[in-house]
Amino acid sequence: MKKVAVFMTVGTGMREDRKKGMKDQAHGISYFINEIKPDKIVFFVSKESKETINYVEGINENDYEIVLLNDINNITEISREIFNKVLEYEKMGYEIKMNYTFGTKTMTTAISFISVLKKKDLYLVGGQRGKDGTPVPGTEEVKKQSLHVIYDIFLLDKVKELFNSYNFSEALNSLNNIVIFDNLQTGHSREDYENLIKGYTEWDKFNHKEAIKYLENNSLIPKQQGYRIKRLIYLADKDAKEEIKEYHAHLLSDLINNAKRRIEEGKYDDAVARLYRVIEFIAQSKLFIKHDINTSDVDILLLPGELQEKYKKMEENGKIRLGLKKSYELLRDMNEEIGKRFFENEEIQKILSMRNNSILAHGFGPVTKEQAEKFFEITKEFLTTEIKETEQFMEELKFIKL
Repeated sequence: MKKVAVFMTVGTGMREDRKKGMKDQAHGISYFINEIKPDKIVFFVSKESKETINYVEGINENDYEIVLLNDINNITEISREIFNKVLEYEKMGYEIKMNYTFGTKTMTTAISFISVLKKKDLYLVGGQRGKDGTPVPGTEEVKKQSLHVIYDIFLLDKVKELFNSYNFSEALNSLNNIVIFDNLQTGHSREDYENLIKGYTEWDKFNHKEAIKYLENNSLIPKQQGYRIKRLIYLADKDAKEEIKEYHAHLLSDLINNAKRRIEEGKYDDAVARLYRVIEFIAQSKLFIKHDINTSDVDILLLPGELQEKYKKMEENGKIRLGLKKSYELLRDMNEEIGKRFFENEEIQKILSMRNNSILAHGFGPVTKEQAEKFFEITKEFLTTEIKETEQFMEELKFIKL
């Protein structure tokens, strides 16, 4: 069983008779100590209130420690003193209980704040109040304060912060730690938040069909932003072959948005890998939609006669597979404007070389923030020349913020 330490701020009382004020406070302190029966007491005192300890009954010098607060009007300094003492007693294995009944407003505010911050039980000695606001001797009673709502408010703020930074797994963990969600009176249910987090988790992994199950009727997505769900439905409906061009346009915008989120997270190598995939997919999409050519297994008969011999030579293990540059080379050979633009764009050639030096590709060098951001802007510009609605789709496929 853990030893118990009680932390208390101590005042002098506000009576005209200073000595009687101290005795009254000491009576309340003694009452609390007798009720809790701690193994150790830590008194936080001012120069003036230190004398109050002399009137506390039932303790000896080995039972307590006195921490002198030099500036009782400085909440930062008082909070730091209490916080450091909490860390010290935690290391010694104590269970810490706190009392905020006595002392100046600054002192009681500080100890209350630390109790919430460190999730310590917080107590008040109640009873009939005298002129100085302290309990009248003989009327005292110990009241444990319920801090669950405060903890839950902090946790919900943490959920939102984690969600907004795309840390969905930790957001879900924090949500699950909220004790009584209904007390928060958010206008939404725990299930709404849970489904929102799960939906965006799936969306971030390109599992669009799963995402739509969680998000389609979620009250946390404002009705005026319903267009986000409409765009997501395009991504989820991969079987709509008659809308394949529209689907590819949405998928490319979603992919480049994903890269942008990775940049925001500081995952620059991941971002560059996704941007490389955007450039590659632009070529694959063009060849598939306009010419029905699958770059992972090119049907030689779909190529113009004069190109068949050239690409036949690329066959390996019975299949012709085209990587990024070969896909654009085929587009150029077929007189597609985008193929020409790709090879004439020196900036793209430079960023592709940078990607190849990335540790996630063929090299060992990390990608910097500046490099990733430049790669993003060049890729976005290149995509926009092919799909004019890119900016619109990116905006409408952007993840919401709570």
